Amino acid sequence: MNYFITGATGFIGSQLLQRLAKRPGDIYILSYDQLSDDRLNALIEKHSLPKNKFHTIKGSITEPNLGISAEDTKAFTGKIDQFFHLAAIYDLQADEEDMMRANIEGTENTLRFAERINAGCFHYFSSIAVAGQFRGWFREDMLNEATGLDHAYFATKHNAEKLVQETATIPWRAYRPGIVIGDSKTGEAD
Repeated sequence: MNYFITGATGFIGSQLLQRLAKRPGDIYILSYDQLSDDRLNALIEKHSLPKNKFHTIKGSITEPNLGISAEDTKAFTGKIDQFFHLAAIYDLQADEEDMMRANIEGTENTLRFAERINAGCFHYFSSIAVAGQFRGWFREDMLNEATGLDHAYFATKHNAEKLVQETATIPWRAYRPGIVIGDSKTGEAD
């Protein structure tokens, strides 16, 4: 089993990496700059993860085909079983244009790449923000019932998940964390 991950060095991504490292297969990580590479290497060292399982691929969620070459795209085709998309802007104070580019366009670029390489399953890390200001139980099939999407973060996360739900041509799953405080066992926080 092989994995591809965007946003691997964030808090949730780093927790995911530790768990995936225990499974058979290789882990491919979209890396957009040296800082991203340095964070990954620090995580590998900190948690004594097997370095040979991790492979960085230069690119960006804000570029079509994630900025990955046609040759590399061909090499990935049919070889990625689980594709995890965690990269996004989660900062409520961020610029609206940056949120749109990362959260909506980035999700579309990532989903289309996962489809192009025929990934087995697209795992989209969304947010409870897709519900906006809705009060009460908010199910997967209730996106059209969201209220109070005036804030750019709520709107971009809502529209990105809607894009996945309505246009994905490969199997997918969406995860909606409400708030992430830290690891439930160790208390580690970012």
